[in-house]
Amino acid sequence: MTNMKFDQIIEESLGAEPDFILPTDFTQKVISTLTRNSQLRSDLLDYLYLMIFLILLLVIVSGAYYLINKEVLMQVISYINHNIKNVVFLTILVNFIYLVDRVLLRLLFSKWKVNY
Repeated sequence: MTNMKFDQIIEESLGAEPDFILPTDFTQKVISTLTRNSQLRSDLLDYLYLMIFLILLLVIVSGAYYLINKEVLMQVISYINHNIKNVVFLTILVNFIYLVDRVLLRLLFSKWKVNY
C-alpha cells in the first residue's frame, strides 16, 4: 500500500465520528480487570512456588532420614502405605484450603473492592 493511500485511509477514519460511545468508567474497568488478572497470575505463581518448595523440603528431609536412620523412614512409608486414603485425603484437603486462602479469596475480594 502506498503512503498516499495509507494517509487517505487515516484521514477518513480520524475525520469520521465513531458509531459507539464508551462508558465513563471504561478505563477504570479495564484497569481493574488488568490488575485482577495480574494479581491472579502472581498469586498462582506464589502458590506454585510454595508447593514446589514444600515438595523439595519433603524430599530433602526424607533423604536425610534415609541416610541417618533408614528404620524411621521405613516406618513412615509403612504408615503411609497402610493409611493411604487418609493421607491422600488430608493432603488434598490442606492443599485445597491453602489454594482457596491464598488465591481464590484474594481474587474474590479484589473483584468486589470499590475504588474511590
